[in-house]
Amino acid sequence: RIKNILENLKVNENYKEANLGVFGFDNNVVKYIVPDYPLNVGIYVDKVEENSSASGQISVGDIITKVDDYEFSTFQDLNEYISSKSPRDRITLTVIRGTKELVINLILKEKKIISN
Repeated sequence: RIKNILENLKVNENYKEANLGVFGFDNNVVKYIVPDYPLNVGIYVDKVEENSSASGQISVGDIITKVDDYEFSTFQDLNEYISSKSPRDRITLTVIRGTKELVINLILKEKKIISN
């Protein structure tokens, strides 16, 4: 992640972090939450931030299997991929919702920094 930030700073002289707006569990945890889950990839969505890129598109209980053409099994890998993007970049998510596979197109928003 630091490498992405430094490369962005070299080009743009400032850094605005893209944010998907989900929190989830790694694939090895998905198998405990969804015992009959047949895949070795995917991130279980446990929380969706209000007013985020994912808000209204992704639901708690969805399993994100791909972003663009990349499969993910860990939440950290997903976060690293999203951090390589910029706010307003378009991404395509492949999601398992119940028994259906959905393809969802999103535009990433800027991560909001909370300060005191």
